[in-house]
Amino acid sequence: MTPLLSAQDLSVHTADGQVLLKPVSLQVHSGEVVGIIGANGAGKSTLLKALAGIQPVPSGSIQLAGQEAPTLSSLQRAQILGYLEQRPQLHWPMQVQQVVALARLSFGDRELPDGIAAIAAALAATSMTAFSQRDFLQLSEGEKLLVNLARVLAGAPRLLLADEPTAALDPAHQHRVMQLLRQRAAAGMAVLVVLHDLTLAARYCDRLLLLHKGALLAEGTPAAVLSSANLQHAFHIDAVLDTASHAVMIRTSH
Repeated sequence: MTPLLSAQDLSVHTADGQVLLKPVSLQVHSGEVVGIIGANGAGKSTLLKALAGIQPVPSGSIQLAGQEAPTLSSLQRAQILGYLEQRPQLHWPMQVQQVVALARLSFGDRELPDGIAAIAAALAATSMTAFSQRDFLQLSEGEKLLVNLARVLAGAPRLLLADEPTAALDPAHQHRVMQLLRQRAAAGMAVLVVLHDLTLAARYCDRLLLLHKGALLAEGTPAAVLSSANLQHAFHIDAVLDTASHAVMIRTSH
């Protein structure tokens, strides 16, 4: 089966030559949730931005649904890929429903039945229907993140790239968001998500990519990637994954 996302030997560096991302290759298929984990500065957001076409990639290639990403039109890309940035910003007053409706601009159907239905479904999926007439700027950071997740979902992308979608949320909403991503994957979406919470990564992801200093240190199932050796190497913690609870337990000595 052709992966929805395939990348070969992506590398990213600054103008002065600082390496941000060493050659990384990956694939993401329809129906799976793949997590990107790693310590601060490991290159997680850089990788996601490169895959989304936001970060210039000096070398390597990216294919979306079997097509070279640079050959796709803006509409074709929007129909395949949705990107949720880490801290989405909006600097002018708009109602929540108007923010979510931005996802339908490329489709030209914000006020047509298909567009209206997609917007309503995305608000419902993120539990933000009651906020639809609220001023986006007056929301909490967690509420803003949920609205922006609804905006991305309203575009009905086949591939979702999400950069720390649980960062500003309380535990209940963190699990709600991850359950929602799993549901979308079960319906055929491919999901690539950056996570800091290793327990959420273990519980909800099919596979994990562990980055360390811009390089791919490990890839595989959560049980394989979250080994004590990898946790020590990447995070400098003495910890073990409890496979029954999916919790990463830090070991302490007395």
